[in-house]
Amino acid sequence: MNPDISLIFCSRYSRLSENLIDNIAKTIGCSYELIAVDNSKGKYSISEAYQVGFERSKGEFLVFLHDDIAFHTYSWGALLKEHLSEPGTGISGALS
Repeated sequence: MNPDISLIFCSRYSRLSENLIDNIAKTIGCSYELIAVDNSKGKYSISEAYQVGFERSKGEFLVFLHDDIAFHTYSWGALLKEHLSEPGTGISGALS
């Protein structure tokens, strides 16, 4: 079964931090996959890295993220799925 959400990262490091992985696992509230595009050597522009992540994704919803984020809202993934399922909604953004 495919995940609800594909979390796509253009990462400045060869792997995502354990703190980030743990934070997502504790807060997302739905099924997900992590797709980290290693850009530690600057091989891609951010749009190219996100395209690579998109091509690897299997989720119904796609979330494009930087690797220095932390989530404080529990079940944010479930809330995002609900919001994006509303008729006429195709994209959502968040600022901290």
